[in-house]
Amino acid sequence: MTARSLSTSPSRKGFGVASIPTGLDTAAAGALGLAGTAALQSIEAVAPTASDTVLISGATGGVGALAVQLAVARGARVIATVRLGEEADFVRDLGAAHTVDYTGDIAAQVRAISPQGVDAVIHPAGDGRALADLLAPGGRFASPVGLGPDQLGRQDVQATSVMATPTPEVLAHLAEEVVAGRLHVPIWRNYRLEEVAQALADFAAPHVGKLAVSIG
Repeated sequence: MTARSLSTSPSRKGFGVASIPTGLDTAAAGALGLAGTAALQSIEAVAPTASDTVLISGATGGVGALAVQLAVARGARVIATVRLGEEADFVRDLGAAHTVDYTGDIAAQVRAISPQGVDAVIHPAGDGRALADLLAPGGRFASPVGLGPDQLGRQDVQATSVMATPTPEVLAHLAEEVVAGRLHVPIWRNYRLEEVAQALADFAAPHVGKLAVSIG
């Protein structure tokens, strides 16, 4: 990433690169690219509406935190899986209506909130098959970590394995949403290049949002 482009590891010329607009700093741009694409395309796959309840696992991670905001922006009621305390406060600030403690009985907690099942699941983390069991018949499931319909054990739901495709158009749209204040890129810490070892150690420890490394 340079000071003038938002990139995500392009595989061909022009793919995964877009200009950084005024108002978007480079740390947020770097943290936004792939995570934002995965979140946006997962939300598009389940197409939540204002009448839907959406369960988002891994809601404190880079993809999950952005997915929470995108689902809320469409009017959906979001249930987020978190640890109680700081993580719960974090996702509520992003707009989640409910939190469930993933160290406990997720199914019982979700059923207490939505007894008939949820309308959609976004699966950046956790036991996808167990989460899919919480869908109401006809529900939608999107997994940016590669879980497909054959692995869910249900024939009455729509499942999409999301392969994040960061086209210039998608990246430009995400950047515009941030600049307009409709999307927030939560960065837990920004590291200098010589702090990469610490960044990797922190990545393996509990944290909320994204970790960024500045190379300039």
